[in-house]
Amino acid sequence: MPRYARVCPNGITWQHPDDGNKGGIGTTFPGTYGFGFEEWLGRDWVWNGPRFAGMDPDPAIDYHCGFIQAFRRQRENIAHDDVELFIIDGNRNRVAVGHIRQCTRLNAAELVDVFNTYAQQGWLATMQTELAAANRAAIQHHHAIRYPHQLANMGHAPGEIFNVYFRVNDIDFPQPQLRNYRFGRYFNLNQ
Repeated sequence: MPRYARVCPNGITWQHPDDGNKGGIGTTFPGTYGFGFEEWLGRDWVWNGPRFAGMDPDPAIDYHCGFIQAFRRQRENIAHDDVELFIIDGNRNRVAVGHIRQCTRLNAAELVDVFNTYAQQGWLATMQTELAAANRAAIQHHHAIRYPHQLANMGHAPGEIFNVYFRVNDIDFPQPQLRNYRFGRYFNLNQ
């Protein structure tokens, strides 16, 4: 049975922040700042992944790293779990928007490696540029303004940008579907 995690809305399959108005989603991070770090979950950037005994027999497997808010405060070890991603729409409906197979939480050493890889490849700079562009578009559409200090945070808080990894081909965004989930306000990882 999958775990469930709420993500912020995104009109472009979570490739980068869109200019959509996220101000209607309350006091959540995206509701406050107009974007969520999970907006890069669908990006095709790869990390060569963890390299320790028993993980993968093929050292050529590439992984994608991302951020899922629901994993931020969880202290349990999340390893090789399926995660169903959902949003809450304007009518307060829970809508399934994506699925990750074998999602695993990054440990401290992996987090440093991921952050350094993304910095060296120029992907952190690209993320900052994309966020600035989404900010300009949001201002033009009179949406919630994205605060400039969030751009600076990308250089100081790797745990706020990345916390999970999965194989590149293990994420998909099928047609959104209404779901009747029965759990709390934000997320439930302990189904």
